[in-house]
Amino acid sequence: MSDSQPKATKLWHHLALVEVFKQLKSSPHGLSSFQVKHRLKQYGRNELPKAKGPAAIAVFARQFESVLIIVLLVAAALSASVGEVVETAASAACQRKNCCLAM
Repeated sequence: MSDSQPKATKLWHHLALVEVFKQLKSSPHGLSSFQVKHRLKQYGRNELPKAKGPAAIAVFARQFESVLIIVLLVAAALSASVGEVVETAASAACQRKNCCLAM
């Protein structure tokens, strides 16, 4: 909390509404346009910083940590090795769908 912000002697929820308005230099009608501009300059926007999510390649790689996906990969490899085209295609389709849904 910066020094220019109002300091409550009690917790906010213990104060009377009139006292809260007084400490915040506000009113039941809100702030005037001038007060809004001044406070925006003084305190900035009331926003949380946007957190960066994991990279797409990291999300994709994480899909292969699942035991089920590894089993599907092995099943697809075995199906392909014995010439089962339909089973290989079905297994590969399941894997693609899982990866696409995770992205």
